[in-house]
Amino acid sequence: MVKWTTTPEEYEHARKVILEMPYGQQVSITMKNGAILEGWIVGSSSGNDVGDNLTRGRGPIITSMYGEIRIQLQNGHVLVLPALDIQRFTLSN
Repeated sequence: MVKWTTTPEEYEHARKVILEMPYGQQVSITMKNGAILEGWIVGSSSGNDVGDNLTRGRGPIITSMYGEIRIQLQNGHVLVLPALDIQRFTLSN
């Protein structure tokens, strides 16, 4: 399920995760709940609400976004992780 940001702090966090994601790299991802996932980043998706804001007459501004990272685990399964739930990436050897 897509998680949209609701505060400026969440927006900056999700934006940073998407921009700093080491695409194609083997990583260890630490989630905010303490879980650690290991695998390869194989994709991402993101979007924002600029279209909605234009339609509502608010102008070309972005007030919310979502971001998702896809990681392929060592067992071959692919998980979709909301950027808001990711604490950090660590490159693996």
